[in-house]
Amino acid sequence: MFFFEGSNTEIGIQHGETLRDDIADTKEWYLDQWWQDTEENITTQVMGFRQAIKKHAPHLAEEIEGIAQGSNQPVDMIYAINSRTELRPRAGILECTSVGIHKGFSGTGGVLLAQNWDWWNTFRGKTHLVRIHPDNAPRMATVIEPGMLSKFGMNEAGVGVCLNFLDTEQVNPHGLPVHILLRLILESDSLDAAYHHVLKPLPRAASANYLIADAKDHIATFEATPDHIFTLVEDGLMNADLYPRDAEGTKFVSHANSYNGLGQRCHRQNLFNYMIGEKGPGITPDQLKPIFRHPAVQGPVRPGQDIETIHTIIMDLDKGSRELSDGSLSTNYIQYEF
Repeated sequence: MFFFEGSNTEIGIQHGETLRDDIADTKEWYLDQWWQDTEENITTQVMGFRQAIKKHAPHLAEEIEGIAQGSNQPVDMIYAINSRTELRPRAGILECTSVGIHKGFSGTGGVLLAQNWDWWNTFRGKTHLVRIHPDNAPRMATVIEPGMLSKFGMNEAGVGVCLNFLDTEQVNPHGLPVHILLRLILESDSLDAAYHHVLKPLPRAASANYLIADAKDHIATFEATPDHIFTLVEDGLMNADLYPRDAEGTKFVSHANSYNGLGQRCHRQNLFNYMIGEKGPGITPDQLKPIFRHPAVQGPVRPGQDIETIHTIIMDLDKGSRELSDGSLSTNYIQYEF
């Protein structure tokens, strides 16, 4: 695990220097395989996102420019890596199932937050769990692709976030990319702050579900599009048709890649709900692990050519601990703590 600290510029330079070769490989792969475009065209497409980041999160623009400096890459290519979802928003790829476990249903006594991350397996071995300690924000731990500021993770204030991409019919070219919003969420000190200071007021470029929790036992999923936010669970209020509950309230919250707010729920989410419900109450991280070994993508997987689970992460927000595995079929988890 790498550790970056200091001002945002210093963090960016450390990131760029440490992961220079991986950043170069990431840029080339996205250009050739994912975007299938030239640097010149991508520079034009990323302009609005770059302006939005500079306007609404100038400290993160400084960090992106630091990554470019440290990695010797054009700055627009680092903006592009952080906007990779928005540059191809309707690819139809299934990614990720996420779960938040309330304290009353958890076997650790703390809030558990977990997800798998499904992506192109060319990135296996290139992704990293990093610790970041900005001068003016809580310490955080997040999984990243090389050159990216953040994905899912947690901070020392007990705030954690998981991500599920949602199909985006129309991208807002002047909004903040999903991965920038994730980083801003991880700079928050509560679920309430993440919603009221990040998701609600800031312009959003693409659609995603943000499953956010804090150590005070608040768990909510926010299906955020460029135009609206559908809040499914907040401070104990819930839609009983979507989330299991008993007389004491919500047990757990789950999400995948469909719009629950519109009545959609995919097979993977139904399967997760069933398996988690069978294990609880008192469900532990060790009991979650075999549940996440049910892969989202079935059938043979070709190394470097297909989509598969890159990581599964299980976080205990009260203990400040994270367990990370390489893929859903892996039984080997590495544990980290602040």
